[in-house]
Amino acid sequence: MTLPKDIQLSHWQQKRVNYSDLKQKAESDIEKNLDSLTGLYNRRYFEEISEDLDNSPDIGIVIFDADNFKQINDNYGHNKGDEVLQRIGQVIKDNCHTRLPSVDDQVRAFDYPFRIGGDEFALILIQIQPEDVSKVIHRITNSLKQENISLSCGFAVTSKEMSLKQAFVQADQNMYQDKRTKKNGQ
Repeated sequence: MTLPKDIQLSHWQQKRVNYSDLKQKAESDIEKNLDSLTGLYNRRYFEEISEDLDNSPDIGIVIFDADNFKQINDNYGHNKGDEVLQRIGQVIKDNCHTRLPSVDDQVRAFDYPFRIGGDEFALILIQIQPEDVSKVIHRITNSLKQENISLSCGFAVTSKEMSLKQAFVQADQNMYQDKRTKKNGQ
C-alpha cells in the first residue's frame, strides 16, 4: 500500500522500532530466549533482535571473547570454565541497563546482553554514541581484569550508512584484531 505523497513517511520513520515492544517480546517468552548457564539472552534471540533492529541508527554492538578460555578448561576443568562464563555474564549484565545520557541528554532505557556461543558474548546498546560504548566496554573489562579474566572485544555503532548486520561484522573483525594484538604483545 502506498501512502499519499502528503503523508509519506521517511525511510527512518517507517523503520522506527518500538523498543518497549522488543523488551516486552523478550519477557513474554523468557525461557526460550535465555542461555541456561549465564542467564543472558541466547543466540536465537540475538538473531531475532538483530533482525528487528537491523536498520535502526545509533545501535551499538559489542562482541566479547574470553581470552585463553581453552586453557582454563584444560587446566582447571569444565566446571571452572562454566564459573568463568557465569562471572563474565554477570559482569556484562551488571553493566547493562545503565543510565548513560545520549546526545539529547535523554536516558537510554535498556540494553540487550547475550551469550552467542561458547565463550563469545554480545551486547546490543540502544540509542548510544561510540564514546558511550567505549565507557561500557571499559567498565566491563576493568571489572573482569580485577578477577584475572581477560576479554578481547570489538564494537561498532549503526548509522544511516551502516546496518546492524554490517555493524556486527565490523565489531567481530575489531574483536579479532584486539585478540591478535594481545597475542602479539605477549
